[in-house]
Amino acid sequence: MQKALEEMVIPMFCYSKVLEAANDDHTAKLNKLLNLWETKSNYVSAGAADKLRNYGQSWIEYQNELITRHAVVVSQIAQNIQKTYESYQAQHTLFCQHVTQSIKVGH
Repeated sequence: MQKALEEMVIPMFCYSKVLEAANDDHTAKLNKLLNLWETKSNYVSAGAADKLRNYGQSWIEYQNELITRHAVVVSQIAQNIQKTYESYQAQHTLFCQHVTQSIKVGH
């Protein structure tokens, strides 16, 4: 259960720290929470606590892991978007040609 908790808590905690890095009150509360997790409750392992302390690097690692884990799906979506864009671009070109031709014929 601790591992499952850490998988959720680490990204949430790190994101919160990154998001509110300039807010001293928020940072103090998060640090107090981390201290509580480490000392009294043992909610997180020592390795997880290190990740929470190094929240900036941990957040980057989490984002990179998501990109790697979902690379196939992201690639497929990007390809579909590119195909749609190319289709719209071709339609636009044909429309412009049609309008240009219509203007020439009309004059």
